[in-house]
Amino acid sequence: MFYQDEQYKPFGNGPWICLNPAAEHYQQKVITDLTVSTCEKTKEVIGTFSCSCGFVYTRRADESDPNKISRVKQYGEVWERECLRLANEGLSLREIGRRLHADPMTVKKHIRGKEVKDGRRDLERERDRTEWLSLQQQHPNFSKTELRKLNLALYARLYRKDRIWLNEHSPEPAQKKTRNIRVDWNQRDLEVLAKVQHAVSRILESDGKPKRLTVGRIGTIAGVTALLEKHMNHLPKTKKYLERTVESEEQYRLRKIHWAMEELKRQGEPLQEWKVLRKAGIRKEHAPMEFSRKRDLIFVEKLEEI
Repeated sequence: MFYQDEQYKPFGNGPWICLNPAAEHYQQKVITDLTVSTCEKTKEVIGTFSCSCGFVYTRRADESDPNKISRVKQYGEVWERECLRLANEGLSLREIGRRLHADPMTVKKHIRGKEVKDGRRDLERERDRTEWLSLQQQHPNFSKTELRKLNLALYARLYRKDRIWLNEHSPEPAQKKTRNIRVDWNQRDLEVLAKVQHAVSRILESDGKPKRLTVGRIGTIAGVTALLEKHMNHLPKTKKYLERTVESEEQYRLRKIHWAMEELKRQGEPLQEWKVLRKAGIRKEHAPMEFSRKRDLIFVEKLEEI
């Protein structure tokens, strides 16, 4: 009756150690990806540990030594790169295997596979480079953007795999002609002010629960957000109007209470404190200072000033 269900963790809590001898974090607890499964034949519990370096290995749950690998499922790019580096230094397959904890035949297979893969990559890179240069010869007046549109896939491959070469062998960007335009900030201020005032009217006259008057909301509705964020100092009239108009949290709650009272009156409901606060969406402890309760009736001081 006191049974408590606990999650089965045959390999304990992570992180677990990485056993990739080619990685800088070798034998450090950096693995967070563990998959637990059961072997169909032996019914043994198997853990598959996948490291961010690409090394993936399995270990049996009954194996007490955390450094014991049952099988390497994937060596990963880090291991393969180190394998090829050691081979280029002239080390024997046996010595490479000793350093990287692998069978010499496994080392040989990965070296050949890596060489074939790298050779194929070199051929593909040269083909793409030739095709890109050919495009420029066919369209000598085209910009880099115009050339990209002619062959989006080619450009994507070069940008992803050969970006430095691409930047060095592409048309220079055309110099943009800058226009010396003087802004009449006085006129701009008046235009923005009119839009802001119209936006405030829309917010105040909108149906439903009131929305708070903030610079962000006003700017969005007026379509002048960038101007308010970057050039407010050039818009003194607009700035002064916003300073008078933007609501504090206290002012906004008081306006919601005023709206809630009007809604309850319209619906024929009694003006009880809890009803007004619930309608306004305000917790009792957050009610404004001007808001008070007396004999189940609601009083709001200075209500006419809202």
